[in-house]
Amino acid sequence: MNIHQHQGENKETELYNKIGYSNKEIIEHRKIEYKRSIQGLEKSYL
Repeated sequence: MNIHQHQGENKETELYNKIGYSNKEIIEHRKIEYKRSIQGLEKSYL
């Protein structure tokens, strides 16, 4: 486990929390972005 990377994620999460996002919303958003990026790659290869 990369400690530096984990600290970076915590800072990012803190920033989102200040704006008003909950951790669950952040995770859901990341899942959606990840799925979109995969679908985009699949479409470009088909």
